[in-house]
Amino acid sequence: MQQGRTRCVLEQRLTDFALLAVFAVFVGQPVAAGNTALGRELPEDLTELNLEELVKIKVTSFAKKQQDLSHTAGAVYVVTAEEIRRSGATIIPEVLRMVPGIQVARIDANKWAISSRGFNGRFANKLVVMIDGRTVYTQSFSGVYWDMEDTPMENIDRVEVIRGPGATMWGANAVNGVINVITKPASETQGGQITSGGGNQEGRFGSVRYGGAIGDKARYRVFGRYGKRNRSVTALGEKAQDDWDTTRGGFRLDWDLSDEDTLTFSGDLFEGNANSTVLLPDLSPPFLIRQAGLVDTSGGHFLTRWDHLISEESDLSLKFSFDRSDRYEEFLYGVKRNTADADFQHRFRPMSRHEILWGGGFRSSSDHAQNTSAVNIDPAGRILYYRNAFIQDEIEVLPESLYLTVGSKFEHTSLAGFQIQPNARIMWLPHSRHSIWVSASRAVRNPSRTEQDGEIAVLVIPGSAPTNLPLLGFATGNRDYESEVLQAYQPVAEYPVFRRREAAGWPAA
Repeated sequence: MQQGRTRCVLEQRLTDFALLAVFAVFVGQPVAAGNTALGRELPEDLTELNLEELVKIKVTSFAKKQQDLSHTAGAVYVVTAEEIRRSGATIIPEVLRMVPGIQVARIDANKWAISSRGFNGRFANKLVVMIDGRTVYTQSFSGVYWDMEDTPMENIDRVEVIRGPGATMWGANAVNGVINVITKPASETQGGQITSGGGNQEGRFGSVRYGGAIGDKARYRVFGRYGKRNRSVTALGEKAQDDWDTTRGGFRLDWDLSDEDTLTFSGDLFEGNANSTVLLPDLSPPFLIRQAGLVDTSGGHFLTRWDHLISEESDLSLKFSFDRSDRYEEFLYGVKRNTADADFQHRFRPMSRHEILWGGGFRSSSDHAQNTSAVNIDPAGRILYYRNAFIQDEIEVLPESLYLTVGSKFEHTSLAGFQIQPNARIMWLPHSRHSIWVSASRAVRNPSRTEQDGEIAVLVIPGSAPTNLPLLGFATGNRDYESEVLQAYQPVAEYPVFRRREAAGWPAA
């Protein structure tokens, strides 16, 4: 448990003179803006909202479109920016502690185990994690290196969490849930902000951010963040070798080309260093050796998205992103990875009671492994391809009360071949504050690079006689390793108002 941690936040508007002095390459005037999830500015304190407004908070992750939280036929939970600020969380894993059904365990100062619906561990691999819709899991083990996702808390608008299969919308590995971290539009981060803090566990951390305008149509922000976390304490009261530090900088630009078209550009660069202790098999008694090594990480991403509004009942979106990551763990392995991802989707109403969402995407991921005596990836380099298409129809069976949603994801990957991931949901809204829904879905978890091409030293086999030498035992990957398949059936009755009341800090009803 952290003790003695303090945090101070200083926020102030900068004048044009300060803007020219600090960011001479940009020109702009700060403008006021607020969270418009309800179509108007949200108050700083969510308890100011009435019950009807609480259930109308918008979410986008469940169906790849904006909809009321109370109209989602799934277990969706939203952590708002205000809740994040009040929690004092300094990194995304700490935010997820507030989400019911998400298991968060901190292994040491720089490692976390996070999962949904059990089977938790550092290498949990059945949870899709995204930042602004950009998938951040690694194909090395189909999970997330959380120490590489040090997004500034002040830039986060909300965290949407889906507990349960989400494969029809988000594809393979969305078996037990989906986490989407959504950052604030540039219009909501105008002016300047300086944040700093520290403690006996968090060490010292801070960030600087500035947002401004370019003409009447574009808003931007730039930011920098640094954190140096202290070593944790072992059960014996000793200092562990797990301190770490990260440096990150980035930008976002939102450009309104017209009343119907919006362009978004965002990107960042990061670098981190950490100490880590690992147990490795050794041929000498006691056949295990403890090694303290370094973990070096670096990388960045660039994302661009075009949104086009055709009408009130039709829109389309095109997104492209490129990610570069470089991670080396001493005594274990290293990998350099480049990933390019393109996605398209279109929403329209062919008939009054049908709303169809369809689209597709392509991803290419190339990697090169740096092998050690403990982990060997063969071949060291490989290019992986992912192709997908999806379609979903939401049918309003009874006006504003009974909805049927059917759809499927069709996916072909280098790791698992062709997969179909269908989904069917029925939702009944007997009252504006109640919802009852049932669903049946199929989701798959594709094998990872390590599971197909890896060889990992896991134990030592002692000799059967004094003259026999001990041997290393290896876990070896297999190209015939097939996807894990989940067939899920969920009957649920929910009271979304009460869920939001608790999130806003109100007594549970």
